[in-house]
Amino acid sequence: MAELLPRPETYPSIRKSLKFFKISSMITGVMLFGLYIISGIRWFMHSDVYVNTGSALFELVQLPPEGVELDFEPAGVNFTTIFLIAHGWFYVVYVIASFTVWSGMRWPFWRFILLALAGCVIIVSFIAERWVVRDVEARLNDGRDRVQNQNHSEASPAV
Repeated sequence: MAELLPRPETYPSIRKSLKFFKISSMITGVMLFGLYIISGIRWFMHSDVYVNTGSALFELVQLPPEGVELDFEPAGVNFTTIFLIAHGWFYVVYVIASFTVWSGMRWPFWRFILLALAGCVIIVSFIAERWVVRDVEARLNDGRDRVQNQNHSEASPAV
């Protein structure tokens, strides 16, 4: 089956989608680094990060053992919970950005799945961003050149 090409009239919206994708993939990649740090603190130090606790700007608060409820509320703001929620929502934005590029480029569905998975693995979102940007820009430039050549050949009289 022949690969579908993007329609020339959608090139401007694809370029806007590509900018949105670039930004969201960079944010997602940085948030993944933060997620691994936060997860490491949680798993290996059994702590949450609290901000502005009164005694310090950042403080690690020990998590209770499994099945035990905290009988007090730690001072400050639970940065771990806020970061985890923000990371989840930024990932949703990344998937939406991936979808807008994927649908405009008329790629096969497996490419969308790969883009969505790229936002789940540390460093891969940066690699996917470079791959997608290069591929999209090359295809749009080739398509623009192809349209210009067709218009030029239609306008020139046959000899």
